[in-house]
Amino acid sequence: MTTSFELEKDRQLSSRLPTVWPVFFQRFGRMTPVQREAIGPILDGRNILICAATPSGRARQLMLR
Repeated sequence: MTTSFELEKDRQLSSRLPTVWPVFFQRFGRMTPVQREAIGPILDGRNILICAATPSGRARQLMLR
């Protein structure tokens, strides 16, 4: 179940991804926790190291950049 915090984080990220978000949402429905935490810093231009279980959405957030 998605919490209100997760929904708010998804809304914030969707506003930063106006082109990609509709396509992503149609296909996957919602973000994974690792995506919620990684996409913002990636969009800010920061280098990050992502460690997460398979399948957790690592490749999808890297493709957003």
